[in-house]
Amino acid sequence: MKNTFKLAQLTLVALLAGLGFAAHAQQAKNTMHAREGLSVSAGVEQWKWVEYNEDGSEFLNEQGGPVANLGASYTFSTHQDRIFHTVSVKSSLGDITYNGSYMGGGAVTSTTKYNVFRLGYDVAAPLFDSKSVEWTAGLAYEQRNRQIWNPSLKASQVEDYASGIARVGVHVPRPVQTGWFGAAGVTATLFTNMDPHATALGFKASPVLRPKADTGFYAKAGYAFTPNLSIELSHEVTRLKISQKAGVETTGGAVGQIWQPASSLGRTSLQAVYKF
Repeated sequence: MKNTFKLAQLTLVALLAGLGFAAHAQQAKNTMHAREGLSVSAGVEQWKWVEYNEDGSEFLNEQGGPVANLGASYTFSTHQDRIFHTVSVKSSLGDITYNGSYMGGGAVTSTTKYNVFRLGYDVAAPLFDSKSVEWTAGLAYEQRNRQIWNPSLKASQVEDYASGIARVGVHVPRPVQTGWFGAAGVTATLFTNMDPHATALGFKASPVLRPKADTGFYAKAGYAFTPNLSIELSHEVTRLKISQKAGVETTGGAVGQIWQPASSLGRTSLQAVYKF
């Protein structure tokens, strides 16, 4: 995993360098950025969720798609059009394929449901007075729902996650006419409250599990074909550390523990964006 993370970091650096070069090359053509106003997006998303044993070995692997995603954002500026603020909403839903085992229950494959709602706020401003590269930072609140097949308990299981996510990075803004743009940076999962719906599996109570914060990364590259229409390809990885271990009791009186293992969520999306 460490080697994979280093490779991802190098890829982000190379992507940023390429975007910066492209931005400078087109700066003479596009002297201002198409920023303010409403944008809507529609596209598809690939989804991968991996959980890990306490020794770091892979324990579960869910992946699937493409699932549909829809979004909208509104951008406005302050401080003499130098600081840009964006409020956004996004929803994704569809089927994913579950491959793996759960709590030592043996291998299983099934198709399950997945949906996400995300509300975000981002701010961007020139980096060291640059006219083509900006720093950017943002916060997001996300609710995720996933349904899995639990072979240990021979039952379907629903899990709900409510997470706060922060990110910081660099940004090459979308040009006003045509050209390349993109962003790259790091993510941090600030908090997560996870409801395992344990009562539906025969336990007397369903404690809220709180996985610890961890870091990830993101990258985006896009091309504007017209002042209104562009295509964006993005990849984001958010991670969680293991939660507390909560005691549970079945209706039959058996006592045990449940927890959320350390995990990694990777999402790759391709979407068309229309700016009004």
